[in-house]
Amino acid sequence: MTEEIEVENFKALFLDMYRGFPRWLYGKQVEDIIPTKRMREELERRGFLVIEREQRGFKYSLGPNALLLISAWGTEKLTLHIMVLTLFVVGLTILTFLKL
Repeated sequence: MTEEIEVENFKALFLDMYRGFPRWLYGKQVEDIIPTKRMREELERRGFLVIEREQRGFKYSLGPNALLLISAWGTEKLTLHIMVLTLFVVGLTILTFLKL
């Protein structure tokens, strides 16, 4: 088994888990994205994941630090949008001054 997590899949999984937070529990999906038990336990230890042991296996939900991570992703996305809008306004301003 590989020791790497596909970043985009990991991010998509956590964002999907956030949409149903705190009621939705995930099982196999988490194990598919985060392949090793050691990695899942490390995420639990750091507060990104909550692992609930059941008779049929494990269920996973977001931990408190995962909400901070998702907030940072949202801030990153907002910053990117602001940067694009700023560049658009600067470009429009330059074009306006060139026409004068």
